[in-house]
Amino acid sequence: MTGDRSAPKWLNDEEGAAWQSFVVGTLCLFGELEHGLLEAGGINHLDYGIMAQLSFRETKSERMAELADIFGESRTLVSYRIKRLEQRRLVRRERDPIDGRGVRACLTAEGSQLLTELAPGHVERVREQFLDFVTDDELVSLGAVFARLREAQAARKGSLRGGG
Repeated sequence: MTGDRSAPKWLNDEEGAAWQSFVVGTLCLFGELEHGLLEAGGINHLDYGIMAQLSFRETKSERMAELADIFGESRTLVSYRIKRLEQRRLVRRERDPIDGRGVRACLTAEGSQLLTELAPGHVERVREQFLDFVTDDELVSLGAVFARLREAQAARKGSLRGGG
C-alpha cells in the first residue's frame, strides 16, 4: 500500500457479494419485522426495541442517554421516539432519583401490556424470518461479529464525544 488515503480499497467479488447479501437481507428482514409490529400493534421496530429494553430492567426504566447508547442512535432521535411513546401512554419520563439532572424513560402498565401482546408474534416472526435459516455455529459467529462491531462503534462514538 502506498499510503495514498484517497484511493479506496475496493471490494473484491466475494466481499461485494457478501456485503450485498447482508444489506439486502437485513433490509428485507427488518422490513418484515417492522411490518408485523405495525400491523399487530401500530408500533415500529425501534419503539418495540426501546420498550423491550425497558422491560428487561428491574426498575422497568433506563436513562435516556443510555438508551441512545444501547441503540447507537442520537439522543435527539431517542427523545423523539420516547415522546411518541408517551403520547400513547406506553412510557413516561421521570427525573433520575439518583442524579436529578438525568431523565429516565419508564415503561408503563400499558406499555408492558402491549409488549405482552406483541412478543409471541414477534418472536415467531424472528424465528421464521431469521433463526430458521441459521445454524447454531453460524449464530455463534454472527453474535461474535456483531458484538465486535458494537464495541468498535461505541469506541468511535466515545472518542468523538471526548470520552475515550
